[in-house]
Amino acid sequence: MTLKKSARQRGNVMSILSNQQIVNEYFKLISKNDVWGLLKLFSDDAVVYEPFSNIHGGLQNKIVIENFLKVSIMANEGLEKTIRFEDNKEDTITAIVIFEREGRIKGKFVFHFVIESIPSYSGRKKIKSLRIRFLD
Repeated sequence: MTLKKSARQRGNVMSILSNQQIVNEYFKLISKNDVWGLLKLFSDDAVVYEPFSNIHGGLQNKIVIENFLKVSIMANEGLEKTIRFEDNKEDTITAIVIFEREGRIKGKFVFHFVIESIPSYSGRKKIKSLRIRFLD
């Protein structure tokens, strides 16, 4: 049995995923309408900065983030997505996403990660912040 398989069996999936894999999982869960799976990707003190609500300091706390994710799921229904990665660093990755249906829009998603230090989740990588901006 490999270490990777063993970690998955223990439910410690985030500790073995790369930044790109976590971002791909984020968009996969959006497509699957899985709000609870999405929330598990975020740290307890995560912040989402998005261009729609104009809340100073971003969306802070999982209840507010949950509501944002529900709206994101609805907005993404039926969209085709192409993801290109940039600036992949140890704790940050930028994803340029092209959304297409009848038209086309490009978004810049900057994910900042943190390694959980809670004993039962130690080593698990979570999304600490997400900055979303739509480009011309």
